[in-house]
Amino acid sequence: MARNKAARRGIGALIAAVMLSTFTLGALMFGQSASAAAPKTQPSPTGSVAPSPINTPAPMPANKTAAIGNTVDDVTPEGDHVVLEEQMKVSSPQDLILNLSSECAVITQLVTGSTKGTATDTAEASGKVEMWVTIDGENVPVAGPPGGGGGDDGTIVFCSQARGRQVTDNENPGGDGQDKIADYMSARQANAFQWLALNVGTAYDNPANGQNILDIQVHAKYTDQRDTDCDALSSQAPSTTFAQTCSKAYIGRRTLIVEPTHASVIETTDSGAGGS
Repeated sequence: MARNKAARRGIGALIAAVMLSTFTLGALMFGQSASAAAPKTQPSPTGSVAPSPINTPAPMPANKTAAIGNTVDDVTPEGDHVVLEEQMKVSSPQDLILNLSSECAVITQLVTGSTKGTATDTAEASGKVEMWVTIDGENVPVAGPPGGGGGDDGTIVFCSQARGRQVTDNENPGGDGQDKIADYMSARQANAFQWLALNVGTAYDNPANGQNILDIQVHAKYTDQRDTDCDALSSQAPSTTFAQTCSKAYIGRRTLIVEPTHASVIETTDSGAGGS
């Protein structure tokens, strides 16, 4: 009887030892798995341990976009200036509404009476700022096919100013000339316009920058109609010398909001068609 009890006690101790070994082995294996799954670490410059950086892919362009400019840019008569740009992704049959709003200023300064020995003196200064939108390099027209092929390149006058003055010396014609008159006018305003671009995935998309990826740009151009552009005029204050007749143009705060839409399948922007 005593011998049977001793045998049973021995078997129980053996079972307990086996269970303890199994539990210990499982804990070790779990620890190794957790260690392998954890991100590798590297010492930081301060000596502490920091996680290794994770390489993430560059974000894809969204199917809705907006661009904002908050600086005052000088617009010169030499060529056009890109004042806003953004990239977006579209589907092939996608249509877009392009909403552009911008502050715009044309500043003019007139100086008369600076010539002597003549009875009459004339001063004229004028200019205008036009803005337009391109998609993958193609102009978006107000009416007509993309790219301006129908004679409409989509340019819109956002601000314009023209001034002139003539003075005559009636006191002593042809004698001592006129008294000098100089003045300065700054007109800053905000205007907006909308364009409708149809079938942008096929009519405008250039695969060179990615399939159905569009580069949208807003351009501005200043036309100095009297060739009187000068750097003496500032967007903030008048010229301190009033030495010459001249003009200058500036673009201020501006926003472009691009909204995807689905126009009627028979919608058109052809001039005079009247839409669908």
